[in-house]
Amino acid sequence: MTAQVSDLDFPNAGTVVANNAVCTPLATVQAGSVLGAPASVVRRMWIGPQETSEADLGADPSDEELAAVALDATTSFVSLASYEQEAAAKAVMAGIGQAVKECASGFEYTVAGEDPVDTVKAEKTEAPAGTDGADEVIAATLTVAFDGASGPVEVVVVRDGGTIGYFPATNLASQATGEAFNLPAALVQAQLARLGKVD
Repeated sequence: MTAQVSDLDFPNAGTVVANNAVCTPLATVQAGSVLGAPASVVRRMWIGPQETSEADLGADPSDEELAAVALDATTSFVSLASYEQEAAAKAVMAGIGQAVKECASGFEYTVAGEDPVDTVKAEKTEAPAGTDGADEVIAATLTVAFDGASGPVEVVVVRDGGTIGYFPATNLASQATGEAFNLPAALVQAQLARLGKVD
């Protein structure tokens, strides 16, 4: 499901700073913000269905297993950003693509000077199915260290002309276990169909 959320739920553009400047574009997407100076931005929070249910656990599940089920849903802060010039959108994509290549060994970033987030690895991945009609697609899996554990954050960025769709996604159960999760291709496909309609 999707829900409109306040801009206060998203970091302001320019408040995300990585310890390596070339990594800042990727960190900005990871944090849920947008890059550059878009003319307009439409933002939504998407919450997917739980990947597992209590019925999958069998008889007499432990409290820890029940807690993991409650957390096992994927969340994405979706931003559709329209830029006045297509060249500006291309420059944004170039910066993100460079960051994925050059920041494979990880980076730290802060949002508005708060506690740093430790991203220990960045790996380019395959674009979601159904996005081949886009002008550009960047997909990556980031591994984030948190409270002594590490888990994945999925990032997909799609450009259609002068409009960019940002799709950073997390799954709290995966953050705890380190196991992979999927950002549904259908979510990206649905938003891709709207990219040209953003005012």
